[in-house]
Amino acid sequence: MNVIGSGPTVPEEDLVVGAVQVLGRYDIARQLEREEWGRLALALNQARYLHKSPRPTVRNFIVGDVRGAATAALVAAIRMGFVGQLLTVHLDGQAREIGRLTAGIARDLPPGQCLVMGGETTVAVRGKGRGGRNQELALSAALALERQPHVAVFSFATDGEDGPTPAAGAVVTGETARLARSYGIDPIAHLMDNGSYTFFSRLDELSRGRAEPHLIVTGATATNVNDLIVILSYGEP
Repeated sequence: MNVIGSGPTVPEEDLVVGAVQVLGRYDIARQLEREEWGRLALALNQARYLHKSPRPTVRNFIVGDVRGAATAALVAAIRMGFVGQLLTVHLDGQAREIGRLTAGIARDLPPGQCLVMGGETTVAVRGKGRGGRNQELALSAALALERQPHVAVFSFATDGEDGPTPAAGAVVTGETARLARSYGIDPIAHLMDNGSYTFFSRLDELSRGRAEPHLIVTGATATNVNDLIVILSYGEP
């Protein structure tokens, strides 16, 4: 519980030790007046005794997690007529690698099926582009799905914020990469530059009225339980 929301209801066992380590790391004693340092040292010493006093019993309840979010997405898909399955809520790894993996799964998915995964990927930033882990995953999947009919991959952050962008993530199909090239947008170049947001925002702007938006924009949701990846096969059986 001490790692959830910074553990506001969980006493910090090594508060004083940790504070002293930070003060030493930045050589704070040399930067303060003697009187100021004395007051700080006294406060730390008093804090040591406060930790020895009886502590109230606290009970914590988790009211939302990634499994709950993934299950809700799965239920929504089932209500829409899909046959659904939750694959994992422990997905991790490099976003572009997971994107290719996701596309491979999508290619083998029978029509009318929905798969949901939860977790959080990472991005190895080597370029100068603007993007986020979910959009990079989606862009990578779009390349691997090129010309595959009747499948879609969604990847989005449950807090509504994917990297330093206003988007939560993106949705792609087997037509996304081809459509981008028709407008002179190079998906490979954008992926190599970590520029997934630039890719999708340009594509949405140029294809407005011709294709559905690719960027998923929800605004801040006031909660964060990692990311969701949804794979849909919507072709006729």
